[in-house]
Amino acid sequence: MLHTSGEPQSEIHRLTPLIPLIHKRADVLMIAEGLHVCETEVPPALAGKTLAAAAIPRETGCSVVALRTADRLRINPAADETMRAGEHLILICTPEAEQRFLEKYRTRLSPASRA
Repeated sequence: MLHTSGEPQSEIHRLTPLIPLIHKRADVLMIAEGLHVCETEVPPALAGKTLAAAAIPRETGCSVVALRTADRLRINPAADETMRAGEHLILICTPEAEQRFLEKYRTRLSPASRA
């Protein structure tokens, strides 16, 4: 996406190339009926683990589509990528998968959009 306004890109602009069709409903960024994008800080139980070792999709049904730090967004991270404390996970999930993630890792998810 070409960004020419001179203003910093918001999270939604950085995530737009990931998402072919975006519907915004309230504060949830929906990509298709029943799927949405959300963000959470890497839970302490996952810090220091690789994505493969954490097995987030198998354990919760959520797919990790990016890792975000203050200055970098790593889209489609490799399975051997290590999650670090302070980083944020960008997830695509159903409401049921989101609930499993919340219960398993005792954390909060927030909408990925900051429009």
